Amino acid sequence: MIQVRNLHVEIGRSRILKGIDLDVRSGQLVALVGANGAGKTTLIRALSGLLSARAGTILFCGAPVDAKAPHLLARAGLVHVPQGRRIIADLTVEENLLIGSNQIPHVSASSRKGLLDGEYRRFPALWERRRVIAGALSGGEQQMLAISRGLMMLPKVLMLDEPSLGLAPRVVETILRMLRSLVEDGLTVLLVEQAAYSALRVADHAYVLRGGRVILAGPSAVLLADPALLQSYLG
Repeated sequence: MIQVRNLHVEIGRSRILKGIDLDVRSGQLVALVGANGAGKTTLIRALSGLLSARAGTILFCGAPVDAKAPHLLARAGLVHVPQGRRIIADLTVEENLLIGSNQIPHVSASSRKGLLDGEYRRFPALWERRRVIAGALSGGEQQMLAISRGLMMLPKVLMLDEPSLGLAPRVVETILRMLRSLVEDGLTVLLVEQAAYSALRVADHAYVLRGGRVILAGPSAVLLADPALLQSYLG
């Protein structure tokens, strides 16, 4: 689904990514982990077309990412749930959700209703608060809303940047279990996380970033089997 080769990205005069290779295969949950400043957010922003590459290639479903604007990539199925949730605080929960499906031109009114019902079943708290202004939600509810809004866009690949940020451990576990269930239902997920061990427990494959480079990669189960080695790379 996603293939990255020798990716270099600069922000201003700083080179943030330094020759990244990465693959996200269909039906996998791939975790991208590392400490703050490792380049995780820069990478996911480059994948979604929000940052341009200085060198290297990014392919989504075989086509170059730089050939499309970010909103067209999202319509094509490469959906990015950004760090910080970015919900629209003065709209209701349901209005936020409908923004997602409204970006997909071929979704009919009946299909949109079905998508809404599906997200309310996934997160019953959103159904209970569907008429509430989104800014009044708790942090966990806002993250559920951000994920559901992304799912309303019918993604082929759902990319999430630090969904655990600022949330209680119980809420984090709920969200990670939900992501695992999405993959088991056939969705492809790229999960960017600083909470490395939590992410690795639900992922199929993982990449560890440090200083803008991939320094360790492999099946998550293999990485978790050697915690001392993993900790030495995570720092």
